[in-house]
Amino acid sequence: MKTFFCRHSSALDIDSETHQFLWDNNYLAIHYPTSKKGWDDQQDFQSLDPKDYSGIALKGMNSLHKLARDGGFVFCVYESQNQYKIGKVLPNTPIEILTGKWGNKNGLEGRIASLKGLKIVEYKTLSPTEALSLTCVQPRQGTICVWSKVGKRVQNLIE
Repeated sequence: MKTFFCRHSSALDIDSETHQFLWDNNYLAIHYPTSKKGWDDQQDFQSLDPKDYSGIALKGMNSLHKLARDGGFVFCVYESQNQYKIGKVLPNTPIEILTGKWGNKNGLEGRIASLKGLKIVEYKTLSPTEALSLTCVQPRQGTICVWSKVGKRVQNLIE
């Protein structure tokens, strides 16, 4: 199985309670609220079909689908935590629509946020010291991607 990197940063623009829900319930998630047809003023776009997205959202959805279908090891950064989460996503894990709330970055504070998420199993939390060999080579941009640079380091920590 491949290793994936997932960043839950301020770019997700979700509130602290939604960040905490992801952490407490062992989810990795992406928040791409706009379809390739444009922005909806009333609600976030909820399609799970990558063909409905473009640009970085398309790339993120493709990575999420690959991880859901094939399974993989994951290293997750959660902006709201001083720890990191590693674990596995099992093959054929269903992608879930997770409901939370927008944060205040884009002026949509309190609006319902629809995230696309995957459940992490066999997880461990790592302190900043324990995660140092991983954080020093984390991808600079993007929400989710295959992370070949770490080789089997995440797998070895899990197994």
